[in-house]
Amino acid sequence: MTNSVTYLDQPKKKFRKPMQFLKVTKLLITGSFSSLDSQMLWQISPRNKIYDLEKMLPLGMEIKRTKTKNPHCKECIAYNVYSIPDLKTMKKVIEIYKSRGGELTEIEEQYALSRFKDEPKEQGANDELFN
Repeated sequence: MTNSVTYLDQPKKKFRKPMQFLKVTKLLITGSFSSLDSQMLWQISPRNKIYDLEKMLPLGMEIKRTKTKNPHCKECIAYNVYSIPDLKTMKKVIEIYKSRGGELTEIEEQYALSRFKDEPKEQGANDELFN
């Protein structure tokens, strides 16, 4: 018997945290994410992963939060839907996701970026045409 430490001897918390962050980030990249999705991810509070992601983004970039309430249920509480607001933020989130070990297929990445194709170009790009 050796004295080496196997992955079974390590606390589970160390392995789970990066995976939870990657799950939440992938949901943001491929679409939107709500606080109701926490049961699907087996997480108590996935919004903390959203805050962690926002800390990694440059100043001025943030994740869009939309407060939503079920119109058919008067007693239900409101919940947040998280989404990425623009192409610049999407590119940065994809970069962070890949740097943390996440894998995106080419199709998933193209789909994520194509959601913002109708967005107007940045102001500086248009100015070059007229100068």
